[in-house]
Amino acid sequence: MTIFNYTLNYVDVIIVGILLLTFFVGYAKGILITLVNLIRYSVGLFLCMFVANGYYEMFYNSFVKERIVNKLSTQVVTSANIDEILANLNTTVNSLPSFVKKGIDISSLSFSSGDDIASIIAENVFQPIALIIVKALLFVLTFVVFFGLTGLIIHAIRKHNNKKRNESRHKSKLKTIDRIFGGLFGFVKGALIVFIFVSAVGAISQIDSFRDNAFVSTALNSSLYNYLLDVNPFNLITEGIL
Repeated sequence: MTIFNYTLNYVDVIIVGILLLTFFVGYAKGILITLVNLIRYSVGLFLCMFVANGYYEMFYNSFVKERIVNKLSTQVVTSANIDEILANLNTTVNSLPSFVKKGIDISSLSFSSGDDIASIIAENVFQPIALIIVKALLFVLTFVVFFGLTGLIIHAIRKHNNKKRNESRHKSKLKTIDRIFGGLFGFVKGALIVFIFVSAVGAISQIDSFRDNAFVSTALNSSLYNYLLDVNPFNLITEGIL
C-alpha cells in the first residue's frame, strides 16, 4: 500500500496500530489509570531488560551449563573415538528444532581425545544459543512476576477511580478532560511498547538463523521501523533486549 509516496508494509501497520490502540484505550480509561499504567510499563520494561541483561550469564553458569555438559557426556561423548563423537553430535543437532539448529555451526569445532570434550562442545556449540534463550526466559519471567503483582494493584485503583468518577457532580466536563489526558498518556505508553518491539526485532535480526525470516526482512525494509530504531532510547539505556 502506498500513501503520499510512502510504501506501507504490515510492520508499519502494526506499529501505527499499537499507537492508535493505546491512545483509544487510554482515552477510555482516563488519565489516572493510564498514567499509573505508563509508569508501570516504564519501570517494568526497564526492570525486565535490566534483569535479562545483567543476570543471564550468572543464571546460565549456575543452572544451565552443567546440565548441558552432563547431557553431552551421556548422549554425545560416549567413547574416546572422535569420529563417533562427531556422528553423535550431528545426530543431536539434527534432532533440535529448526530455529535452534540453524544457529549452530560445528564445522570449525576442534578437539583431541585428551580434552574435556563435553565442555568444549558445550562452550563452542551450544552456549551461544543457550545464552540467548536464557536471556529471553529471564525477560519473560520478570515480566510475568512484575506485571502480575502490579496488575492486582491496578485493579484496586481502577475500582476506586470508577467509583469516584461516578460520584462526581461535574461528571461530564471532568470526564472529557480525564479522557483526553488519558489518551495522550496512552499514546506515550504505546510509544514505549513500540520501542521495545523495535529493539526486540533488531536483536533477533542479529541472529543468523532469523535473518532470512519473512517478518524480520519486512521489518528491516520498513522506513518507519528503521527511523524508530535510530531514535530508540532503549538502545542507549540497555543496548536492546538481547
